[in-house]
Amino acid sequence: MQSGQDDSQKPLPVEVPADEPPPDLSSLRQVIYEQVRTLDSRVIRQMLANHVRECQTPHCPTCSRMHERAIRRRRAMRMLRWRGVAKTIGPQIALQGQAGNQYPVQQL
Repeated sequence: MQSGQDDSQKPLPVEVPADEPPPDLSSLRQVIYEQVRTLDSRVIRQMLANHVRECQTPHCPTCSRMHERAIRRRRAMRMLRWRGVAKTIGPQIALQGQAGNQYPVQQL
């Protein structure tokens, strides 16, 4: 590693004593989870962004969740923008529909 990089780029230290048998998967996950919980939220966001950018797995659960959340956020923003427009245009559209029902177009 270069000396100019900060600690966020270093791999997480997971100490497994050599004289003990390898830990089972659940305890290893617990150790990693505790290490990740100690990191700053900016570092976590950067790690997730790097993973999503570099991931090549088509059905990666992490990337899928990130994409789903982004889609939900975009839809929510679109709805917020539309609500302001709908309040001003909605009554006009309703009046046009009522006017069309009151004055039917005559066939020639």
